[in-house]
Amino acid sequence: MKKLIIYIILTMFIVACEQPANECDCDDSLGRSLLDAEAMNDIAVSLGSAMSNKNGDAILELLSDDVVWNFPNKQTFTGKEQLGALFTGIFDSWEVIEMDAGWTEEQKAAGQDQPIYLGVQGSDGAKYLLRWTMYHYKATNGTEVTLPWHQVSRYNAENKIDQIATYYDRSELTNAYNGSDPIK
Repeated sequence: MKKLIIYIILTMFIVACEQPANECDCDDSLGRSLLDAEAMNDIAVSLGSAMSNKNGDAILELLSDDVVWNFPNKQTFTGKEQLGALFTGIFDSWEVIEMDAGWTEEQKAAGQDQPIYLGVQGSDGAKYLLRWTMYHYKATNGTEVTLPWHQVSRYNAENKIDQIATYYDRSELTNAYNGSDPIK
């Protein structure tokens, strides 16, 4: 009985000393941490709205002068001048470009029709937004394409995007272009 009482008392002390999971003071040995991503996501949504409105100037306003945009076909565009020309080619091919759109009825019924995003401060001190969503396109030739879109954006001290890496299956998009693919 004495051992049981000691065991109960020791267990209570151990449990009382444990920190609740939601109050974890976890130290990442690489210096990374989670961030409130709301402000970064607002910028990403503004970028998507500018794409939908085919407003290249509004897109470029959200980007740093030396921005680097990496595409899944290993193409990289650097600086606002290159990206401005790229957007002109993209806008000429698509009647509709919609971010956060195109989920199936099954996804909507399952509550999976919202973008997922996460803010992270990297070990380099930079802020990153990781964003998963759906994009819907309608080409000027009538072809419609909907695809999952994954993007990592890095934000500088002025809250401008200075690097973007996009990940998506380009095969359907490439087949829908009138003429040649501007991302080559």
